[in-house]
Amino acid sequence: MDELHDLIFEVYANVGTRCQCGEPATTRCTECFLAHSLCTSCLVQAHQQLPFHWAQVWNGHYWEKKDLVDLGLVVPLGHKGIVCPESNPFSKYSDITVTHTNGVHRVCVVLCECNHRGINYAQLMRARLFPASLEAPASAFTFDTLETFELLLVQGKLPAYEYFETLKRMTDNISPHRVPNRYKEFLRVHRVWRHLTMERRSGQPFGIDEFLPESVRPHGSFAVPCPACPAVGFNMPEGWETCSPAKRHLYLNVLSLDGTHSLQKKLKNDDPDDVSLNEGRAYFVQDEPFRAFLERCGYVDKVRATSNFTCHSLRAVNMQNQSKFKNCKVTGVVVVVDSRHGLYMPAGMVDM
Repeated sequence: MDELHDLIFEVYANVGTRCQCGEPATTRCTECFLAHSLCTSCLVQAHQQLPFHWAQVWNGHYWEKKDLVDLGLVVPLGHKGIVCPESNPFSKYSDITVTHTNGVHRVCVVLCECNHRGINYAQLMRARLFPASLEAPASAFTFDTLETFELLLVQGKLPAYEYFETLKRMTDNISPHRVPNRYKEFLRVHRVWRHLTMERRSGQPFGIDEFLPESVRPHGSFAVPCPACPAVGFNMPEGWETCSPAKRHLYLNVLSLDGTHSLQKKLKNDDPDDVSLNEGRAYFVQDEPFRAFLERCGYVDKVRATSNFTCHSLRAVNMQNQSKFKNCKVTGVVVVVDSRHGLYMPAGMVDM
């Protein structure tokens, strides 16, 4: 154990050396592999394409954690890391808060001034930074941060709050309350990110509906269709209608209907700005046409007529409505499932 401690101390010490340029090596990077202590100027120059690394500066007593912007790093936008040829010494610099996989950083960017565009979300997006706002963005999240959280959410069921609190701890483990809190912005950006990811994976931005008939999936849908289920014009041979009765099962879709009362929604005040990004384009149907369909079928009137049972044997239904479904706007979910392969059907899910 003592030898291991000595090796760790040897790595963390490294004080009193000289930089390759001859200046005192008072700064070092904690992210680069096999990195040595450098002077401030050489370290900043070596990190022009690595603005989200953490630096440590020797203050005479201990190594102090610093953002590279504190050492003078400026990140140019718009020309793949090269300063815009239209810029001048009086070009506008902007400080933005960038959340990366290793913490929350303050980054100074110099804007591309071609055609006098100024700062906008397009310049940040081209730099793999997702802005928290489309108008004068002051915060952004790296694509790596959003992709990492997506995997942690799916695989480990990690809540967004715990993920962002961890990033704050990685930034300052002693005083995380001093770290800029971008949790609300992260929720909003991640929701848009998931929507855009689902849209790309569905093939809609690439015109996939030209190759998939509506028998496979409704046009404009983001849902994942079952490639093995028989669909006319897609994976069924010509003349399938005339097949023998012994082979008709090959061209049948076996569907099942199931529901649950565990997915409930209470009566509460909803945020008017909380709108659906893909209503009716994935697995849930559109709300308004579905309600209109129920009205046309007289389903609502039937429910009202049978809400109070007089039969002694059916009083348990009334008790369930009064206890289990009390103050519920949605009492559950009904879904249509492909019985053979277990996939949810596009537009096959409704609220009860």
